[in-house]
Amino acid sequence: MSISIQLSKPFFHPGELLQGNVVVSLRQPIQASSNLSLTFKGKERTKFLIIDDDIQLGYKSRVRTETHIYKKNGKKTLINLQTIAGTFTGGIAAGEYSFPFQIALPAELPQNSNITMKGLQDTYKGAIVYKLKAILGHQFCKIFIPIAPHIIPQPLNDSNEKTFLFGGSGKLKMKTEIPKNVFQPGEMVPIKVSIENESKKDVDSLKVKLMRTATICSDDQTIEQGPDEVHRMEFEGVPQKSKAERMLNYEIPKKTTPSTNGKLLKVKYHLDIECDVAMAIDLEVHPVVEIVYQPPCVEHNISFYEDLPKKWKALFSETKEESFDKVDRMIFGSVSEVLL
Repeated sequence: MSISIQLSKPFFHPGELLQGNVVVSLRQPIQASSNLSLTFKGKERTKFLIIDDDIQLGYKSRVRTETHIYKKNGKKTLINLQTIAGTFTGGIAAGEYSFPFQIALPAELPQNSNITMKGLQDTYKGAIVYKLKAILGHQFCKIFIPIAPHIIPQPLNDSNEKTFLFGGSGKLKMKTEIPKNVFQPGEMVPIKVSIENESKKDVDSLKVKLMRTATICSDDQTIEQGPDEVHRMEFEGVPQKSKAERMLNYEIPKKTTPSTNGKLLKVKYHLDIECDVAMAIDLEVHPVVEIVYQPPCVEHNISFYEDLPKKWKALFSETKEESFDKVDRMIFGSVSEVLL
């Protein structure tokens, strides 16, 4: 016997119907009272490993360092729905069968995401994962479901200017136009830039940087980092006393973690578009963008899950949940490994 899940499309929006078919291939008949059940789960998990060095003055004024290790967790079930796709009160003969299903998704599900952040010694991890599982007897299959927010793209228009004093007298003006504010990992962002450099300073280069701010919460602590630079590209500058219009094609890195707005994990992005001027504060604009994960076909929808660190996946296991100590060892390694 084999079971597979066929989705109606490669990703879904909150508030939609999750639809598809469960395909069951039977080599032998199934006895009565067997049910084909479906479970759809969404989980949000975080793990903190905090290493604190306590420096003390010991015997004969010798400095002694005691290392304390703290582990903190955050856990939230976003959705846990069960339904019966097929009931076989009279049994079912050998053959291949297709059972349609549909599951109503809540309107406020955050987007899939996963992230690892590091402090000087500490490590913070967070992930949001959705999984659909079909079970018939002792056989099962599972598939990981991308949930992407339904965002109506909006154009982004920004401008800024500054006046140079002393030897660089004059104004530097910049306008930027981006046709939309929603992008996928690997997508090109076309940025139209208009520069009026009335000053006596050269713009050495135009820079575009993707900046990320992330917030991860455990049960009793919140860590925020950023904005941190994810990726930058540099383009030709603009000489003094000149004007220029440029189309800057900036590529979102393929491994960019999607934006999300969960209870325990929040990831936000903006672009830094800069006129780089030597020996002066750069002229910048900061348009806010959303990074969404929308795979082009169903076959790609596991790739997001595969990007998770291998041992991190244990947090989303459907088997009896392991103890926190065991999972901590799986995710962070032993204490000796961390301290090396």
